Amino acid sequence: FHEFQTPGSVVGQNARWRSMVCRALAHAVGASGTPGPVQLNVSLADPLMPDGDTWVESLDGRGGPWTSIDDGAVADTPIPMPPSGEKCLFLADFTHPLAGPLAAAGHLVVSEAAGAAGAQVLDAGLHLLADEAFMARHRPDRVIVLGRPTLYRQVTNLLTDPRVWVDLVAPTSGWRGIAGNARRVAVTLGAGVAATDHDWALAWSSANAAVADVVAKTLEGQPISASPRLARELIALMVDSSLLVVGSSQPGRDIGLAASRRDGLRLTANRGAAGIDGTISTAIGSALAFAGPTVAYLGDVTFLHDLTGLVIGPKEPRPDLTIVVSNNDGGAIFSTLESGDPLHSIAFERVFGTPHHADLGSLVRGAGADHRLVSSVDELAPALADPAGIRVVEVRTTRADLRDFNAELKRVIAAVL
Repeated sequence: FHEFQTPGSVVGQNARWRSMVCRALAHAVGASGTPGPVQLNVSLADPLMPDGDTWVESLDGRGGPWTSIDDGAVADTPIPMPPSGEKCLFLADFTHPLAGPLAAAGHLVVSEAAGAAGAQVLDAGLHLLADEAFMARHRPDRVIVLGRPTLYRQVTNLLTDPRVWVDLVAPTSGWRGIAGNARRVAVTLGAGVAATDHDWALAWSSANAAVADVVAKTLEGQPISASPRLARELIALMVDSSLLVVGSSQPGRDIGLAASRRDGLRLTANRGAAGIDGTISTAIGSALAFAGPTVAYLGDVTFLHDLTGLVIGPKEPRPDLTIVVSNNDGGAIFSTLESGDPLHSIAFERVFGTPHHADLGSLVRGAGADHRLVSSVDELAPALADPAGIRVVEVRTTRADLRDFNAELKRVIAAVL
């Protein structure tokens, strides 16, 4: 797997891109060992939609000679902890197990899962990263990346900033960060206590508290049909020692932008080559293997894509699993991107919104599972309680106003920063 850097000068990167394609092909056919699947993600430059008559020109072949790149080997030397006075920020992917413990030890930690990653993690950290004025004043000198964060543009902007030193803690070789620019890659962290620059860390903590408060107040005024409110309530209601399986697309982003701080959760998610394939099956297998309660939080498209995962043979084990489906009748995430601009309204529903009008209740019952429809915050807790077998909790959410809600949230956050 490799994530290509968002292109600045396409021609300037042509040689490196061709080398990575050759390396991927070698892995796929087994030239470097056992053959297997590979995935190359090509990032598009902002804006994601064409602007008027401006289109990206094709490569003209001036990329230079074929080049070689490093083999992605992981170093044996641990990534050093922040020395005294360093402006260092830890940035964790959605499921990394070290986010909570490092935050509890006093380090500044931003996680893609926000407060769901731990009670001391900066639950408004992703909002702070997205505020340009705040980052201009309090940009870190070094970022220690835990895992492979991929969900947010503000994370990409930080990790591709040439003024920031990027270290990467990754369990496997072959990945050098979002832009291929990690200075050091290792499988472990060194020992040491929190020693970050005190005034700088205090500025982050104070800003986080202010933004977390305004996010909470803004969400309190939203119904459960607003998917960020649903995500926040779900995280708060889950019992300790639970496993949360999170589907791709909007659900994970709603958690990252809305979840308040708490301990006691373990998170897992399919990313990279998996996409939305088999997410129900992943949740069922996870629930069978996990010792505690298991909840899956999926969007409707992800849910429908693996609907047959609910069909289990009569002699096969059936887990106690609650699947919460945020059903907005299509792809909510695209309304929050450039594709959701009114300029593209004529084609939006068919090309991006992709409504399906499916009756989830009938489909779920036909597959032999329990279905419950929740329409208010007060109904969510009883629907999650005492699961027996596979239960699908459907919450009908909206996507028409998600773009406006995100804009309003950004406005009120900027006002307190």
